[in-house]
Amino acid sequence: MDYDKVVTTTAWSPGPGCHGGCGVKLFIKDGKVVKVEGDESHPFSQGRACPRLLALTQYMYHPDRITHPLKRVGERGEGKFERITWEEALDTIETKLGKIKEEYGPESVLFCQGTGRDIGGPISFLA
Repeated sequence: MDYDKVVTTTAWSPGPGCHGGCGVKLFIKDGKVVKVEGDESHPFSQGRACPRLLALTQYMYHPDRITHPLKRVGERGEGKFERITWEEALDTIETKLGKIKEEYGPESVLFCQGTGRDIGGPISFLA
């Protein structure tokens, strides 16, 4: 297959779902990642790639992948949602967290993440 470009980068938690920081080569055709390989010049992973990394395109382009905020419009469990803006989503979260803080105190909400090896942007942002 002929590719438009190959991008060399590092994959970590938002990609395959780990903390490894593995070297990756992303093969791009018509603006889409069509193939993923390990980067043999990366000092840590040296071209090795786990199955999660190799399946990255399946995660990226899965038809059920959520790519924008959704708000439930039906009853819980009905599976009915509508697309909303990021501004509306963040305003909703801010309002609900504010009500919890007023009613129960700021100590009533706990923010935590994964293995504790790092603190990600979304957790810090919400906290």
